[in-house]
Amino acid sequence: MSEKESLAVVSSLVNIVTGDFSNEAVPREDGDLPTFTHLVAGVFLYHPESHRFLVQRRSMSRPSYPGFFTDSASGYVHADPDLDLEAIKAEMCRELEEEMGVVTSTADLRFWTIYYSAKTNEIKFVFTGTVATDAFTIDEDEVCREGSGWYTVADLDQILHSEPFISSSAGLWEALVALEPTYAQLYNGLEPWQEFWTQFDDLARFRSWMAESSPSEPVPVYLGRFQPLHRGHLECFRQIRERSGTIVVAVGSAQYGGIPGNPLSFAERRGMISAVLEGEGLEFDRAFIIPLPDIHQEKLWMQNVHLLLGDGVIIHSNNDWVRDLAAAEGYPVADKFEFDVEHLNGTRVRALLHDGEDWASLVPGSCLAYLEEHGLVEKIRTA
Repeated sequence: MSEKESLAVVSSLVNIVTGDFSNEAVPREDGDLPTFTHLVAGVFLYHPESHRFLVQRRSMSRPSYPGFFTDSASGYVHADPDLDLEAIKAEMCRELEEEMGVVTSTADLRFWTIYYSAKTNEIKFVFTGTVATDAFTIDEDEVCREGSGWYTVADLDQILHSEPFISSSAGLWEALVALEPTYAQLYNGLEPWQEFWTQFDDLARFRSWMAESSPSEPVPVYLGRFQPLHRGHLECFRQIRERSGTIVVAVGSAQYGGIPGNPLSFAERRGMISAVLEGEGLEFDRAFIIPLPDIHQEKLWMQNVHLLLGDGVIIHSNNDWVRDLAAAEGYPVADKFEFDVEHLNGTRVRALLHDGEDWASLVPGSCLAYLEEHGLVEKIRTA
């Protein structure tokens, strides 16, 4: 990085995800460890014709993580008073061409996820994308020739278990290995997520309400994927309503839609949840529906959940994995909900729907009406 280039230094993850890209230019010399929260970006590239992913191995001369495998390309986001997601995509196109000699366009990239890492003081935008050619030419000052290149799923899976990877990249590659058979669905399903900041409006409202009201009791946060919302979820809402007039519904895997296990987009799930909260006589005084995107690194994910939600909340979930992560992060965790989990779970509802068996009796009437009205029954069935 040259002396004339500057980091895009920002205030917080909350500001970024709610659409405030305000940034300050802070020069950085090569080798310095940034001490301010700054923006970076990375991309994970796929070649559909050969079913291969482009993997980069960092040069042995790099000051950090020399010789480690990482994403296809990554780099610092340059300060820009007009910074937005499209500008960050353009930065990724530049990094791909500089580091790997791959020419692509912003139209080929899909915003995938975002996270903050305290270890490096960076907020990272993560993209995935496709290219029509598998040609590449590396910059040997940045990239190690040995190990960098296109990998089949089997070969990528092998090096993920035998070679050193930057941990955040490893989790994302593992997700792509699992999703490769349906990569086209993943890529297309990310389209509703591209203006992600427009979907964090309830987060902004929630943070403002918390700051203004300073509630004396912890606010219930119910974490789930709601694929789709079933009668078990409804019973959980009712149990929370008995204790509180406020609820935060935190929707996991928020960026996904149109893929197996996650057929509904966040916007579709938000509409479905709103319909149930309104249609089933729950009468919450305040309800906030907040997206929580996967970042495919569990401890870092819960740290980011904490950054978004802040303190003063209590976590509700029947998922032992989520409960353990929340407790390790220092959150109070409520007792498990009581309902027939064996029969009322999203996996079973989707399986019954797929097999043409009775599934409708397992979802609230207001949910069924919403799904039918918006043509989502078939979307769940065929994902």
